[in-house]
Amino acid sequence: EEKSRSKADSCVFKEILGHYVFFISSLDGFRVVSDPVGLINVYYAGGSGDFCIGNDLLVVAGVMGKCDLSACGVKEFVLNENTIGTETIFVDVKRVGLGREIFLHDGGIEERPFHDLTPEKMDFNSYVGRISSYFKALSNYSGVIAAEASAGFDTRLVVACAKSSPSNILLITNQ
Repeated sequence: EEKSRSKADSCVFKEILGHYVFFISSLDGFRVVSDPVGLINVYYAGGSGDFCIGNDLLVVAGVMGKCDLSACGVKEFVLNENTIGTETIFVDVKRVGLGREIFLHDGGIEERPFHDLTPEKMDFNSYVGRISSYFKALSNYSGVIAAEASAGFDTRLVVACAKSSPSNILLITNQ
């Protein structure tokens, strides 16, 4: 039953576009669900029956008194400007993993799978079409939109799609 409920919940959340974090209270516990790729970081720490969950790493660490630094986490942060995976610069503060949710219940806190992150397979033309459709949707807006364009390896493709659309969008990029 739990697996089918989680799958149904995941389907509902697939329909929501954008970056989000939901805090959901129910009779069997308290859940924290973020967007599939976790663009809004969610951190958590617990101990002695107390828990703190939030999107500010320093606040979570400070509130819980979990300020011991992780040597590995600090090295990762210095080298990458971020830590890798669920580890943070603090030993006892974790970041929710991609596609996962936090579940608080009488037995404690657990992190469990939530979103299906199986990559969607599509051909190049479909990929370009999907990117172009975002910019075509903006053509109904009569003002000017300025935004930073950063799409990793695909930044140039995103800029090309934006330039081929009739929208008044000004893209700022370092490419």
